Amino acid sequence: MRIQNRETEYGNMKVAIIGAGLAGLAAGRKLQKNGIDVTVFESSDRVGGRAVTIQRPDSADIVDAGTQYFHSNYVRALSLICETGLSGQLRKVSGKTKFFDERAGGGFFVTGHRIPYMSSGSLTDNLKMAARGLWRMATNPMNPYAVAKGTKIDSILATDRIRDPFEQEYSLRTLAMAGALSEPYHAPISYLHLVRLMRIIVMTDYLVLDGGISSLHERLAKDLDVRLHTPVQKILFANGMPSGISTTTGKTFSCDKVIVATPPGLASSLLPENGWEDERQFLSSISQPPAITVTLFLNSKPDNNVWSYVFRPDRKRLVSFCIEASHKNPAMIPSGLSTLQAWICDPAAERVIDKSDEAIANEVIRELARDFPNLSQQVESTHVQRFTNAIPQCLPGHNQEALRFLEMTDKRAGTAFCGDYFSGGYMESTLWSVDRATKRIMAASDRGPAL
Repeated sequence: MRIQNRETEYGNMKVAIIGAGLAGLAAGRKLQKNGIDVTVFESSDRVGGRAVTIQRPDSADIVDAGTQYFHSNYVRALSLICETGLSGQLRKVSGKTKFFDERAGGGFFVTGHRIPYMSSGSLTDNLKMAARGLWRMATNPMNPYAVAKGTKIDSILATDRIRDPFEQEYSLRTLAMAGALSEPYHAPISYLHLVRLMRIIVMTDYLVLDGGISSLHERLAKDLDVRLHTPVQKILFANGMPSGISTTTGKTFSCDKVIVATPPGLASSLLPENGWEDERQFLSSISQPPAITVTLFLNSKPDNNVWSYVFRPDRKRLVSFCIEASHKNPAMIPSGLSTLQAWICDPAAERVIDKSDEAIANEVIRELARDFPNLSQQVESTHVQRFTNAIPQCLPGHNQEALRFLEMTDKRAGTAFCGDYFSGGYMESTLWSVDRATKRIMAASDRGPAL
C-alpha cells in the first residue's frame, strides 16, 4: 500500500542514476522504495566501485582488495546493512598493528588503535600526542561525515598545526595513510579533515562482513535495474531540466531527473559546457590520485594477532602499509593461511601505475622481503588491484568549496549529486550525500534541504 501511494505521489517519474558504486546503488534503493522508476547506468562490468572482493585460486578464501571495513559510528551504513539482512555477517576487527621502526627494540613495536603507545618515543611524547588529539576533537565538535558549515579550520593546513616530528609521523601520517591513502608530504590535508579522521579512525571499532564489503553492494543491486557496460557520455537537458542521458554508443535514455553518482572528474565531463562552468570547475579540481593493492597469497601462517603493518616514511618505498587479511576477518580465510595485502599509496602509486601486474608484484615482494623473512618462497600467487581514482583528497578550502557547490546545485532543478568527495572518502560520507540527493529528487519543489 505504501509503494502504491508513492507511485501516485510521484506519477511516472523516471530517474537515471549514473554510477553503480555505493552512492548510486543506495540512491536507487531509496528512490525505488518510494515508488520511483529507477535505472542505474554503470560503465564497468560490475557493481561496487572501490569495493572489490577477490578469491584465492582453488580455495574458499576471499579477500577485500579495495574498501576494507566499516566504522562502528556509521549510522546510515549500519542501518543499510540491517535492511539488507547482512547484520549477522558483521564482525569486529580485533588485531594489533605492528610498526616497523629501527628506533624500537627489535626493530618494531606492536600497539592497538584505540590507545596506541608508540614505544619508539618516550612516555612524554606519547602523552603529549594523546592530549593534543583529545584537545583537537574537544574544541572542534562536528559530524565527521557531513559537509561542515561555517568552520574556519578548513582553510588551515594540518601540517601548520602539527609541528612536532613525533606527532607528524605517528598521528598525521598514520591518519593520512589510513583515511586518504596518501603520504601527507605530497598531498597535505586540511586541519578540518585531520580532526575528521581522528574522530573516525581513532575513536571507533572497525567492522567487516563475512562475504566481503562488496556483498553489501551486490545485495543493493539485486532488486535494481542496473545496466552494466553502459558508459554515459552526457546528461541531456531541455528548458533547464534533464530530459535524458546519452551513452558512448550513441544510444539515449529518456528520464525526468538525474542523480550523478560517479567520481568527480567523470561527473564534470557529463555536464554541459555552457552554463555549468562553476560546477564543472569544482568537480574537475578535486584530486583523486591512484592507489594499488597487491595481494600476496602465502603458504604460511601469519604473525600472531597482527592485522596491519606500517612502515617508516621513505620516499623511495613503494609500500606504505600492509594488511593481514586472515587476522582482519578469519571467517573470510577458512584455510587460515597468510594473505598479505600491500598498499601502494599516493605518490608511489603514480610511479608504477602503468607497469605490468607482474612487475608491480615482483617489486613489492622484493621490498617486503626485507621485513618478512622467506617471503619470496612463501608466495603462491598474487593479485594486483588498481584504482585509478582512489580516495578524494580534502585539501585546505575543500569543505567550503563543497558547500558552495551543493548550494549552487540546489538551484538546479532535476539534477543531484552524491559521492564520497564532499566530505572525505568514507562510506558514511557517501550515504550522507545520498540522503541529501534523494530528498532533493523527491521534493515537490525540487529544492534541496538545508545542510
